[in-house]
Amino acid sequence: MFRFLRPATAVLLALALTPAVAGNALAAEASSSTQTVASATTGEPEGPALTLELNELRRDDGACRITFVAHNGLPSNLSALAYEMVLFGTDGGIERMTKFDFGPMPQGRTIVRRFNMPELDCAAVSRILINGVTRCQGAEPRTCEQALTTANRTGIVFGL
Repeated sequence: MFRFLRPATAVLLALALTPAVAGNALAAEASSSTQTVASATTGEPEGPALTLELNELRRDDGACRITFVAHNGLPSNLSALAYEMVLFGTDGGIERMTKFDFGPMPQGRTIVRRFNMPELDCAAVSRILINGVTRCQGAEPRTCEQALTTANRTGIVFGL
């Protein structure tokens, strides 16, 4: 009945029809598609997550100050959280590898952490790669990596 319509049009048409006309299977499929689209458009991670946002890089007293906003959406407090990160230069080469220690991360809380990188020009950083978890106390280390989502408010590349 809908084979010549685009899939999105067929789903909308099926939603307008009663389940008796459209068929229970098509109505159920349309309903689950609508839910998937809704969760995808909110930008919210599905399930518990650790969110790490690269908020700013700014020159400060001969150092590059890197600011992160972190949120613990896991079901438990973390007594310690640290990630190894790699800073790449504009030429693609590695500028430095370092550990950023976020300290305790209470469940449900958002924190801001600033790290000063001495003798680093912020304009020379093109990318920050989260290389791995170095400390995750209060959860399994793989949880602190698998539940990690990233956000970015800067002009450089940031993430896993």
